Amino acid sequence: AGWILGNSLDATGTGLGSETSWGNPKTTKEMIDAVHDAGFNTIRIPVSWGKHTSGSEYTIDSAWMARVKEVVNYAYDDGMYVILNIHHDNSNAKDKTIYYYPDSKHKEASLKFLTSVWSQISEEFKDYKAWCEMRGVTVTSEIKRFVMGELDKYYAELERLHEEEQKK
Repeated sequence: AGWILGNSLDATGTGLGSETSWGNPKTTKEMIDAVHDAGFNTIRIPVSWGKHTSGSEYTIDSAWMARVKEVVNYAYDDGMYVILNIHHDNSNAKDKTIYYYPDSKHKEASLKFLTSVWSQISEEFKDYKAWCEMRGVTVTSEIKRFVMGELDKYYAELERLHEEEQKK
């Protein structure tokens, strides 16, 4: 059975305080322990990364990455299966910064964002065994029409590399 840690690490804003910007409490080890103890063995942790990046290469803020890893470790310590995904990073066409936007005009910028962010996430979690699955984006019909074929190839390659790391 699975549980979703929603409206926490995928909330709006910047900095570590964004975790509670939608009214949820800060995620604690005790909270995840209670979820596990209630019989859940899988947790999906949606994360917004865009506003926690800097520069043209979308470098993820180290404090944000550390916080995400801390929450992932709460579940890991309980032996839970973790699904980590990008959530709420889709931009509006009029936004100054495009993280990803499902149209041809923003295809290259979107792929650059997704490639950069997932490369960093993969590197950070490369030593985690098969219990941790990384999912691309929350799929909408617009994104399906946009670049899912190309993204599927990219995520398949990331998954292959992650599996190779796990075998070492």
